[in-house]
Amino acid sequence: MPGSVSFYLWEPLGIDFGQLIDRLIELALSAHGERAKYIYSYDSNILNLQGKGQK
Repeated sequence: MPGSVSFYLWEPLGIDFGQLIDRLIELALSAHGERAKYIYSYDSNILNLQGKGQK
């Protein structure tokens, strides 16, 4: 599949190259959106607190 995306394998199903690329992009964006739901970040200053209050 590398290089050609094997677009010729989809032509018998009536899916031309442009449609194939559009669908692949839609799938990639959807997968990215699903993964992004489970990524969390928290603001913290824990490293700045290290050593504070110690003399």
